[in-house]
Amino acid sequence: MTKQEILMVSWPAIGHARPMLDFGLSLLSDYPSVELTFICSEHQIASLRKLDGRAGTHPRLHLRGIEVAYQTPTEGGGSEVEPEVILTMQAAHALSTQFPALYSSLPHPPSLVICNWMIQRVADVVRTSTPQTKLMAFFDNAATFVTRMLGPVDIGGYGGVQQLWLRHCEENPHVDRDDLQLKEKLLGRRSEGTFQIPGSGIDRMNDREMSPQAKDYLLKVPITPPLVEIQRLVELSDAILINTHESVEGNVLAYLRSVINKEIYAIGSVMFRSLFEVGKTVRAAAAKASSTIEAKNAGNGADADDDDVMQFLHSQPRGSVLYISFGTMFRPTPAQLVKMLEILVEEAPDLSFVWTLGSGKDLIASCPPDERQRVRDLQSKLLRSGRGRLVDWADQHAILQHPATGFFLSHGGWNSCQESLLAGKPLLVFPFFGDQLFDAYLLKSRGVAYHIQSSRFDSPEAFLESYRYALGLCGAGNEDGERLKRNAEAMLERILHERDEVVRESEKRQQAVWRSLFVDAGEERVMEAVGGERSIKA
Repeated sequence: MTKQEILMVSWPAIGHARPMLDFGLSLLSDYPSVELTFICSEHQIASLRKLDGRAGTHPRLHLRGIEVAYQTPTEGGGSEVEPEVILTMQAAHALSTQFPALYSSLPHPPSLVICNWMIQRVADVVRTSTPQTKLMAFFDNAATFVTRMLGPVDIGGYGGVQQLWLRHCEENPHVDRDDLQLKEKLLGRRSEGTFQIPGSGIDRMNDREMSPQAKDYLLKVPITPPLVEIQRLVELSDAILINTHESVEGNVLAYLRSVINKEIYAIGSVMFRSLFEVGKTVRAAAAKASSTIEAKNAGNGADADDDDVMQFLHSQPRGSVLYISFGTMFRPTPAQLVKMLEILVEEAPDLSFVWTLGSGKDLIASCPPDERQRVRDLQSKLLRSGRGRLVDWADQHAILQHPATGFFLSHGGWNSCQESLLAGKPLLVFPFFGDQLFDAYLLKSRGVAYHIQSSRFDSPEAFLESYRYALGLCGAGNEDGERLKRNAEAMLERILHERDEVVRESEKRQQAVWRSLFVDAGEERVMEAVGGERSIKA
């Protein structure tokens, strides 16, 4: 059997690295000839080992951590910047900078490189060093957002900016073609007007809505690469992988395939395989637990550990708990946090919840000094009531898969949305930045989410009214909330059907791409030996 070596390069944030690794582990499971090297920051590699036991034990998986010389922001660097944003950007820069040396140190050129779309330089290094190596761009976003980045200008997309840049350089010979700042200034992703994503079911969106909660620094910090770099990765790639489902975005994918001259594969059916395994374990534990278990009142629930969260969920009625998490890089403004907590305590006394604040984040310290005593009192009242848990971190997979969880209040990052969809749980989306607004609109159009009105251009009163309505959806017997739950369960069934019974045309495309990646011409016997007649479905 011919060995096929795959190299994966992940964005250094756990919400991105975990599903990408899960995809890699699925390939290892389905194709015995595959050896996988997975590259990320050392910090995230350590987190992956903790979260998934397979990460440290699989004999054909090799984890490579990039060393990062983290530096805390200086006082002049802007105190409003979330530390996680700075640390993630430092890790991404280190990954991009060190990749050429790491790639040249590999004992053998890989058969395939799969690169997250936000990591720069990888495509050029691969194409220059080993032109024969297959390259795939990995988008862990909804196809709706990918279409905005890659779609044509006539829909308000940013497709073709590289060609526009080359034309500008030809007309202005004195321009430095490698001046990325000038490229972004001339061809920047922010424009005026409206746009619409064909097939998405979303009404026209206005550019004013983009980055609805972004503070000024987020509009300056280069969290994502310049558009020309993203499109260069696509241009140099043999195919595009998008972490979505035909059953969720089939029409958008069809449109994208019609305008992008690349093979495009929806790989949602093979992502998050470990999530289903976690779900089986959690549901079995919940069924075994006595319905009379009394939730521990830990006094300081902010220090409650993961076991305490699970015991708390075991004690709650089915579908009654609101799970709240805004990821690791974004969070509401201090003023919003105070009001959200106040409304949760004073106006929703019957609503049970689990709120993960993010590792190392302190709810009280993050609020203005004149509000801290009020927040301290609210937090104490919540914890004394025994109806909730405030924790630094908990296993999101396990919480969403638990039968007691009814809704997920989220920032709307696509990986979090996917985890919720694959648990059959509706979302209350509070978008902050990037693709999150697209996700809010998309899932609202599918009837599985409520979009909290949180734009910088909305009044504080509009936000609070929308937030109150969102909490009301979680109440027992709320008709709109029950409808969202039914829709989410129905969507899960469609996704599972897609996973188990992939449409024949899609199956043929999937077989074709993996044949092209894992075998050379005349080596069909290798594919047969590793189960080549299967699709890549889970």
